[in-house]
Amino acid sequence: AKEKQFLYQKYEGRCAFPECMKLPEIFHHTRRFSLNPSHDPDFVVPLCKEHERLAHLGLIENEERPPAEWRLKMEREKVGAKYRIDQNVLSMYRPRS
Repeated sequence: AKEKQFLYQKYEGRCAFPECMKLPEIFHHTRRFSLNPSHDPDFVVPLCKEHERLAHLGLIENEERPPAEWRLKMEREKVGAKYRIDQNVLSMYRPRS
């Protein structure tokens, strides 16, 4: 709870993605929690739903750096542990039939 309050204040109650003014809905681990089980506030950011999806689509360049250094990618890398984790996360958002 302390970490969330700290991050909410640090990003002034907004999504951490540069120039986004939306309210955050998700506290996102820029270093995937299953690979680095830590809630280190240097690697957790509040994101709106849209930017959190972009993160799990692998479309944020420099994601483990401070958000001021983030840029959108045109293509994602489709290899590695982070990609597999992101695919699992995204599968939870897809409607089930």
